[in-house]
Amino acid sequence: VAVEAQASGLPCVFSDGMSEETKINSNVCFVPLNETADFWAEKTEEMKKLGRITDQTALQTAGYDLSAVNQAQTELLEYFYN
Repeated sequence: VAVEAQASGLPCVFSDGMSEETKINSNVCFVPLNETADFWAEKTEEMKKLGRITDQTALQTAGYDLSAVNQAQTELLEYFYN
């Protein structure tokens, strides 16, 4: 879900319990679970102001763009999902 949200350009506020590997682009921040609801709301509002950011290069670099993978990987994925 984290990757999908970023791929669609949504600003994301994640728990700091999530792996830093989930961060694909700059439209992400991590907040400790023990923070107050008001703090979470403030961070969410801050991130909303950034708007959607679509960074195709970041997705490709992270390996989430099928057009950027080689033919063998594409065939493997097609086989797996069929």
